Amino acid sequence: LFLAVSLLITQNLFAQTTANLSGIVTDGNGAVVAGATVKIVSVENGAERTATTNENGVYSFQQLKPGNYTVNVTQQGFKALQVKDFT
Repeated sequence: LFLAVSLLITQNLFAQTTANLSGIVTDGNGAVVAGATVKIVSVENGAERTATTNENGVYSFQQLKPGNYTVNVTQQGFKALQVKDFT
């Protein structure tokens, strides 16, 4: 089975010094995947943050600094997904 991930970035319109990243993890049939681990890693400095999808497959990262990131999604029984150079 495969994982798919949707990504949505929102920015703070006033300061524009941080951004939020959220999305939904689904399987190959479009069903949401609860309990998946989503890890985001800064390409510039290696800083990592981890989130777990909720019962609706939703994950969220708040107040990310601008930059390039690698996003990794894992869940037992599924092939891991990696999105590189996500800006």
